[in-house]
Amino acid sequence: MLHKRSCITRCVPRLCQRTRLATGILLATFLPLVFLHAAPADAQVSITTWPSLTPAFNPGVYNYVIRCQSGTRMWVYVAANETPVSVDGQTARTGSFFAPVTLSTGQRFTLLVGSGSDAASYNVRCLPQDFPKYTFQLLDQPQAAYYLVTPNSYVTLFDTNGVPVWWFHQPDGFPVDANLMPNGDLSWAMMTNIETFGFPGAVHVEERDLDGNLIRTFGMAGTPTDHHEALPLPNGDFLIDSYVLQIGGGTTLRPNVLDGSFQDVRPDGSVAYAWNSAGSVTAADTQIWLGTPYPGMQGTVWDWQHLNSVEPYNAGYLISMRNTNAIYYVRASDDAIVWKLGGTTTPQSLKIIGDPNASTDFGGQHDARAWPDGTISVHDNGTGRGRPPRVLRFDIDASAGTATLVQMISDPAVTSSPCDGSARLLPRGNWV
Repeated sequence: MLHKRSCITRCVPRLCQRTRLATGILLATFLPLVFLHAAPADAQVSITTWPSLTPAFNPGVYNYVIRCQSGTRMWVYVAANETPVSVDGQTARTGSFFAPVTLSTGQRFTLLVGSGSDAASYNVRCLPQDFPKYTFQLLDQPQAAYYLVTPNSYVTLFDTNGVPVWWFHQPDGFPVDANLMPNGDLSWAMMTNIETFGFPGAVHVEERDLDGNLIRTFGMAGTPTDHHEALPLPNGDFLIDSYVLQIGGGTTLRPNVLDGSFQDVRPDGSVAYAWNSAGSVTAADTQIWLGTPYPGMQGTVWDWQHLNSVEPYNAGYLISMRNTNAIYYVRASDDAIVWKLGGTTTPQSLKIIGDPNASTDFGGQHDARAWPDGTISVHDNGTGRGRPPRVLRFDIDASAGTATLVQMISDPAVTSSPCDGSARLLPRGNWV
């Protein structure tokens, strides 16, 4: 019998080239699992399993999953006419037959269809019973090879046939913002409590290799680590955001607030750059006030900015603050806000051109990103605006003080979006 390999240890594709990363979604190019031969063109083979394969067997699809319980026997039914088929290393047979297979969660077995150098190999992996339910539709040719998502307590890599080919379970928390690192490892933020924002000790960042081994945990230096952004940079640094308690920094009625902050954290834990919104973003900029308890504080602490994305941009950083309904360009040399897009009008505000909703352009937006052509995009949730979410992409002319809308995308099936979300542009023009 062939060695049944753990999904964590051996059943993953080799990561090859990073493209763009998204909050909870990885857009990347990968070397596929190596199969030297496709199924013979004249092979007429039908394969069915109990429990059932996902997706249904197709000679052109090489990865499958099955929901199984550890140690429970499953059955494979093969109808292969004259084509020999081997199930889990058993002797190859022709015709129609049943074959038993016993798997544990995370293991796989292999189907070999054909003989000799013409044999095609298919992987079937055993999904845990509690793996989140999902649906999949292939409507056209995808432009990304794999997608990294974080459903519930799982970090999962799906291929373009909707098959989870790699997963990692975090039963003691909620992984979010999973990313592919330049060294080929994966990273994500770990929340111990999904309801917390800016609580000390509630979030850390993990780096793990493709065998699932923990390489390190890390986070912000001197301030609480938040879960909204943990972006790996090409030089090995991470951009990580934080919500920093400021006592008495708000208004008379809402005195204690959480300022938006972020750091560029080096691999050794030292800080290359740090920014805090105190003094730069004020109560006049805030359009959404969210009250929250806070450890060691009596009464309500106000999340009045809610920084939710940060990435390098020009000579500084592009950030999004949900509760101001605005995104900002922060210059690194002097920490100044160079321009502001959306939200209340300030001297730094850009004039929006081409958007009929320019007067209330964003509603609780997320995921502000810059692209190689100089444009920036944002996932506008439309929260509180009476409209569905949309993707907006702008051409920025800072000298003229304008932001011209060059692209807008929405999904007619989605009518509202109270929070969260991302939008990433693929190199050949599709969006995720």
